[in-house]
Amino acid sequence: MRFDSLLDRPGVRLALSPVLLPATALYFLGLHIDRALSRARRRRLPVPVLSVGNLTVGGTGKTPVLLRLAADLRDMGRSPFVLTRGYAGLGASTRSGVVRSALQAESFSDEVRLMVDLLPDVPIGAGADRAASADAILAAGPENVALLDDGFQHWRLDRDLDIVCVDATDPWGGGFLLPMGRLRETRCALSRAGLVLVTRCERVTAAASDAIVDRIRRHAPDALVLRVRFDLSFASPDGRPAPTPPRALAVSGIGNPAAFEESLKAWGVEPVSLRFADHHRYAGDDWDDIRARARTAGVPVVTTAKDWVKLRGLVSSTEAVPVLVAAQSLAFDDTAAWKHRLGAVLAGR
Repeated sequence: MRFDSLLDRPGVRLALSPVLLPATALYFLGLHIDRALSRARRRRLPVPVLSVGNLTVGGTGKTPVLLRLAADLRDMGRSPFVLTRGYAGLGASTRSGVVRSALQAESFSDEVRLMVDLLPDVPIGAGADRAASADAILAAGPENVALLDDGFQHWRLDRDLDIVCVDATDPWGGGFLLPMGRLRETRCALSRAGLVLVTRCERVTAAASDAIVDRIRRHAPDALVLRVRFDLSFASPDGRPAPTPPRALAVSGIGNPAAFEESLKAWGVEPVSLRFADHHRYAGDDWDDIRARARTAGVPVVTTAKDWVKLRGLVSSTEAVPVLVAAQSLAFDDTAAWKHRLGAVLAGR
């Protein structure tokens, strides 16, 4: 069992509270020291900066939001580029630089390779020094809007808009900061947000989402709060659309595997769960195990786009076990409000 899944059990957290609570206090202190030191070197770029982030660890749907943001900015006549830390995971490349092609991306982290796959014509600046990445991109090309991936807790760059994703199925990460809970910051940090997206609203009742929106508005009275849902689609490894399977081996090594599996259920797929650690680096033995489990269960393999980037080099083009890649797309209840806020921010620069 994954350690982070074990900590999701309230009884385990309570038992470990004598250790977790002091560690949480140290995390809180370190957060404020890091913020103060980083803000002393804060920079403002010559182009608008739009950040996509969250309050909690684990998946809240930032990647589909980033994809939609890039697409809509292009529709508005802008040329976006992405600045990302590019978390590599254990043993992965931590190379920094600017990536403009899939060939270049092969020597970068898995997250960078995924972004290049999903945003093939958008330059990706990877590395801890995002200001330096931005300088390199702006010096070489016509790009004119920076998208800060996972940037809500990145203090070194000013931004024109902080977009914060709040997962409706787990909005407050257990109510505690790390490691006692899953909050990166307290809910008061939402006061910095200009736009808050309540994601996965299709998975909760209207009353539950209303309560979340009310809580957000108390902390962020000036922010636009929108509810969004994720539509799921399936594709074969070569990108062709595929029908929804009635049952599948759900393979994931992501921050919120339960959300992936619940999404499959919502779309009529009965998942057989196979979870790996977040940012897991798949090896040949892993694929052998996945293949054997799928054959035993008599089901295809369904995995996320993030996992497929790491798995595809292990899967033969003549593989007998069917493999499907699940992709999420963003759907707004109020698309006009989303585009109006983006347009207002861009008009200010």
